[in-house]
Amino acid sequence: MPGTYDDQDLDAAAGAGVLRSSDIAAFRAFVAKRRDDSVADDEAIRFATGFNDVFVAVATGLVFAATAALVQRLGPAAAAIAAESWALAEFFTRRRRLAFTSIVLTAGFIVGASFATGAFVAMATGGNAGDAPTAVGVAVVALVAGFAHWRRFRLPITVAIAASATALAAAILAESLVSSTWRPGAVDAAEAASGLALFALALWWDFSDPLRLTRRADVAFWLHLVAAPLITQSIFRLLFGWTANLASPIFGAATAAPVHHMGAAGAATGAIATYLALGLIALVLDRRAFLTSALVYFVIAVTQAFNSAGAASLSFAFAGLTVGASLLLLAAFWRPARRLTLTFVPAGLAARVPSA
Repeated sequence: MPGTYDDQDLDAAAGAGVLRSSDIAAFRAFVAKRRDDSVADDEAIRFATGFNDVFVAVATGLVFAATAALVQRLGPAAAAIAAESWALAEFFTRRRRLAFTSIVLTAGFIVGASFATGAFVAMATGGNAGDAPTAVGVAVVALVAGFAHWRRFRLPITVAIAASATALAAAILAESLVSSTWRPGAVDAAEAASGLALFALALWWDFSDPLRLTRRADVAFWLHLVAAPLITQSIFRLLFGWTANLASPIFGAATAAPVHHMGAAGAATGAIATYLALGLIALVLDRRAFLTSALVYFVIAVTQAFNSAGAASLSFAFAGLTVGASLLLLAAFWRPARRLTLTFVPAGLAARVPSA
């Protein structure tokens, strides 16, 4: 559409010498200030460029499903999907710049390459998907595939998808190296370590663009979105005594079992305090990923608190109302809350995060 452009157009113009990089940076800062409602404050992210984008993404999914059905064997099917993803990205990502389709294609390439590697390594070693050599192979290929994809397409979500595959491999590796007695704790530790590493990486990208005017902020957004559930799930499972579903160590379900030495009320209190601490981190960084990723745990904790107070029959309703109203209030007064929080933050850190 004439008269519309995005960050990629501006970057391309700078690369072609049509515009100077300093002029583009000044223009972005001017637009952010003129809006009075900064891009950083809204955490603006584009998931789709239009319905045609959704249409192409659905068609891409059908092609992937048909490929898997035709090939049937996991390794070759995953390799074929990875190859298809790269080929389609050359047109739909580089030329058409379809946001949602690009996300599907990026996941198809990195996950496909990782799964193919896992299947081939397991076949070559006579092992299975849970063996240490397989996990190491998956992690290495995920990183290499992610780096290659980033160098070619510069898609912000690429780093997060590669990191997710690597974190999954780390959890599988931890599971394979310990006995069944220590396995849940090892998986939790691997998830927590992966989450903290990705959080540190997200901060590196975030701090390099405190005004959030470039794609570096988008890379940080996706990394926060991956790191947050890894960290919060580990914390809350330890508080509640939940155990991970080892078939899906990162995104799997959990079974509720209150920690015996804390009791349900003590675990609920600890969970609520932890969620409030995560809320402070979200306010300082102006990132809502931690609040979102731990929301289910927070609702469960508040429900248990109402149960302990004797409101068992309506505990979930009270919890939902309390949590929902609190989050709506926080959303309405996000800026004043950030302004107040930043007054207690060291000046060095405050200078590296978006201003309130």
